[in-house]
Amino acid sequence: MVTTHSDLSTLLTVSEPLGPIQHERIIDEYVDDLVDGEVTAFKEIASKPHTLLLGRKGAGKSALITELRLQMQRSAAMREGAAQAGHRRRQDFVISVLTWQHFHKIVQNVHRQFANDDLISDLVPSEHFVELWHEILWHEVIQYFYDSAHYQDSRELLAPVTAYVNATISFNGDAKRAARQSFEGARRAVMAYLDHRGAKLYFLFDSMEHYPVRQLTFSRIFAGLFQALNKVSDDSPRIQVTFCVPEEVEDFMSSSSTNLMKDFASSFRIRWKPIDLLRVVAHRLRLSARLHDPKLYAFCKDFNFAHREHIQAFFGRVMPFEIENAQGTKENSLAYIIRHTQLLPRHILDIFNRTLSFHFRREHVFTSVSAEAVREGVKDSQRIIAAQILHPYEQLYPKLLSACRTILPDLDPICSHSVLRKAQGRFARKVEDDIGSIWDVLFKMGILGRSTTQSGTHSHDIELSDRYCYGQFHFNIDGAFGLATDGEYCFHPVFSRAFGMVRRTADKRVVYPAHIDLLSLYVEQ
Repeated sequence: MVTTHSDLSTLLTVSEPLGPIQHERIIDEYVDDLVDGEVTAFKEIASKPHTLLLGRKGAGKSALITELRLQMQRSAAMREGAAQAGHRRRQDFVISVLTWQHFHKIVQNVHRQFANDDLISDLVPSEHFVELWHEILWHEVIQYFYDSAHYQDSRELLAPVTAYVNATISFNGDAKRAARQSFEGARRAVMAYLDHRGAKLYFLFDSMEHYPVRQLTFSRIFAGLFQALNKVSDDSPRIQVTFCVPEEVEDFMSSSSTNLMKDFASSFRIRWKPIDLLRVVAHRLRLSARLHDPKLYAFCKDFNFAHREHIQAFFGRVMPFEIENAQGTKENSLAYIIRHTQLLPRHILDIFNRTLSFHFRREHVFTSVSAEAVREGVKDSQRIIAAQILHPYEQLYPKLLSACRTILPDLDPICSHSVLRKAQGRFARKVEDDIGSIWDVLFKMGILGRSTTQSGTHSHDIELSDRYCYGQFHFNIDGAFGLATDGEYCFHPVFSRAFGMVRRTADKRVVYPAHIDLLSLYVEQ
């Protein structure tokens, strides 16, 4: 459903022309308008749902889960409409665990069940936790279908569900055995009910960023979670479980896994291409132009942003071609914005919101944005972007980040291995005990990268350029860091500013993520 101008005006304001950067602030009624389904990430997740969605904070995990949930609800509504026209009715079901409190309740149930077991905790294998998680997850599913068990057409099929929830079973002998039989009966009844209706069940978990992953209890309990998620999905082809995993805690969670290949067999790592980030901006700005800039809307209302020439024409009307950066050199304005992000939608939306708002307050249009507005938008956004990236790590590595604020200002944004090695000694006894390599951890945060060629195909070759230092960061390569003695290393622009790093050499190159052709930002890369 397309909302009206007045509805969208509550989201697409002059202060936030592209709307909220947090997807949680967008209510369901507006999602269809603000989400462009042609963006690669949305098409991929819709075409083949995965059990695990891995992404950094701001990568769009919540948006993908919401789109998947609403897509299922829309499909169900369409089928219900067809049923009213005389076709067989089929309704898919969606269970959403969208808050930390809801997920924590499930975790508590697993822990409570474990505490009630007469077992020596140190001798319990991870397989036991797989079974506990499997049972508790199914308990959530059964509780969900309890509401449907009261309808006339479902009462008989879901009678075992009612008996399980109300504990109305009669038994002689072992109570635990009877309870288990009741549970299995309810579980089989749900699967039979789905088969009978020709329906699917989608069990969606949004996020779990707040958990203390360093705690022993946490690692022990979570040892069986991923296998249990897969096991629930495998119980029936009509059940799809999708669980969001923040990449910031991925290492801690995978360290408690006993079988990484099984746990991550059905996983999707969210990675954004510049072209898709630009599509997101173009799509939202066109909606905003309909409210605030009629001339721009008239210019682009028939554009199809799946076509790169339309995106190019759109940004040609909105953005300056070049700006002068802090080093006094000219660079493409879109390249300038993109290199100040970690290629995440939340980052680019925040920069464009600030840039467009600054320009609109002066000119009352979104077209012909000034170079000053671009620089101001990027500068204002950097503190917020840095704080957001570091927030999950402040809980994991508080000592390391505290030391970084003292030591990193003495380094140049682009430096050699010998400089890093010399600085490493200053971190001694100032960081967490379980850190093996300081630089490897900073690489995983997206703070430190390795200089390479523009294509990034030769990991130890360095592009000789007087303008750009092309960096391989955690967010634009899939691989380990590796601290080669003959390598050159670079700090992400967001963090060279956040940590107050100052250039002390004549090197005027600026850091830009490798694998991206600066001359072809509108091309699929």
